[in-house]
Amino acid sequence: MSENAQEMIFNELQTRFATLKDAYQRLDAEADKQIVRWRYAEESAFELRADHFRRFNAAPGKLVDDEPTNAYIFHAYGFDAQDRIIYDALFQAEENPRTCTFYEYRDDHIELVEYGVQLYTDRYHINKVGQVSRLPGQNPTAYAEFSQANGQEVRLFETYGYDESGRIARVASSFKSTSHLTPENKRGLEHGLDQQRMLAKMLGTGDLMPQFEQIVNQALNRQMDIQTDEIYEYEGDTIKRIVAKSDNAGQKSERIAYEAPLPDQTDESLFEAARTSLRSAIIENTVQFSGSDRLCYLIMSYDAVADDGVGLVPGFESHRSEWEAETDDHSYHSFILDQTYHNMIMVDDPPDYARFIRIYRRDRRWDDIRKLLTQVARDLNAHVWALPVTDDFIVYASDHEAMRDINEEIAACVPENRLQILRAKGWVD
Repeated sequence: MSENAQEMIFNELQTRFATLKDAYQRLDAEADKQIVRWRYAEESAFELRADHFRRFNAAPGKLVDDEPTNAYIFHAYGFDAQDRIIYDALFQAEENPRTCTFYEYRDDHIELVEYGVQLYTDRYHINKVGQVSRLPGQNPTAYAEFSQANGQEVRLFETYGYDESGRIARVASSFKSTSHLTPENKRGLEHGLDQQRMLAKMLGTGDLMPQFEQIVNQALNRQMDIQTDEIYEYEGDTIKRIVAKSDNAGQKSERIAYEAPLPDQTDESLFEAARTSLRSAIIENTVQFSGSDRLCYLIMSYDAVADDGVGLVPGFESHRSEWEAETDDHSYHSFILDQTYHNMIMVDDPPDYARFIRIYRRDRRWDDIRKLLTQVARDLNAHVWALPVTDDFIVYASDHEAMRDINEEIAACVPENRLQILRAKGWVD
């Protein structure tokens, strides 16, 4: 699709966004008149973007007739007389839906508009508008989405290519985000930055200011332009792999978005391959901590649910000695929480670990992901390190989004003889 055609679509979406900004009550009443039955799913079961679930590593929700009232999160879908989904309400432990999406079916495309609730109220504001270009009975050709909030404008455009057999072969996407902050918005951010500088001077935390200033400057001058190509590889009639290649302002990256199961693949084979590959990758990356200062701990920081990569956070003996001299609280719970993570390095996911993560995240097996990271930490505690380490050196895995107690995380990963040394010194409970 030409750039002019894309621009025309976005002009239409921008007009729709402005027109529907305050139309929630009207659309809700109209949908209520058209809905003839309801179905429910604990995960999303309907998306307009082509091959959405495979591309974004998500299992589609299973539609059921009974409302899952005990589920923390679920979707309620309203169907019209032609058995089309025209309404999607996402509930999340509250009486009112967190978001409401309305669908309208045209001759050559399907439109959507999504509203989000203002927390602790029953008022809804517009989140985004979008549309998929699609003739009845044919494959979709393009998807476009527009949103605007807090001075930020976001545009997403996808085009879909098919091979001679009609199979999807390529998805080319463009994601652009542009800042349009008002003078009042800018003054507020700049004032906040000045206050933070004063606070940092009072508290002696000036070393953190460069990171904070970078965040504020990004907000003041937010520009993002990401181009992605997703290439489908087939083996016979089966999709073997989807490889996504992205270009973010000259920074190129490549990842596997989907991969067919390996021959004779089992949970055990996936686990062991991921365990071996991640352990080796971590050992290789720790050479960056070589030096005269001995390590007393190494944290494997990760997020079982979302973020990619494992961060390695070193604890140096010199820092621990300074802490011991300055405070009577000789516990890792206090010491580690006091340390900043500016020395953290990221480990790129090795292929076997990346495969494990994709599959287990898709199936929402987050506890099994945590078990893997815990096991790798146990393996590393048995490793003979070439690095200079203390006699009580430990490695432990920490899911930074799970917010578990540090003592529990350490106890799960560290052998008993090492724990006894740390307990005798008061570092762990």
